[in-house]
Amino acid sequence: METTERPRVLIVGAGLGGLALGISQERAQIPLDIFERTPLIKPLGSALSIGPILISFLEQIVPIDDFSTPPNL
Repeated sequence: METTERPRVLIVGAGLGGLALGISQERAQIPLDIFERTPLIKPLGSALSIGPILISFLEQIVPIDDFSTPPNL
């Protein structure tokens, strides 16, 4: 019997969307690689607006309280 390996998902960009997609793919046991061109994570000083549809999606993968705590960078 021939076994077929699942194709890997390639995610370009480790921003909010890329990481959220990565978490959901990982939970579905889909192999993936995330590529980010920035070698260093640093505060950008920019704002982010998250609407109700995105909030309901994010609550499925990350406790919403985690968004109210600034990261230790």
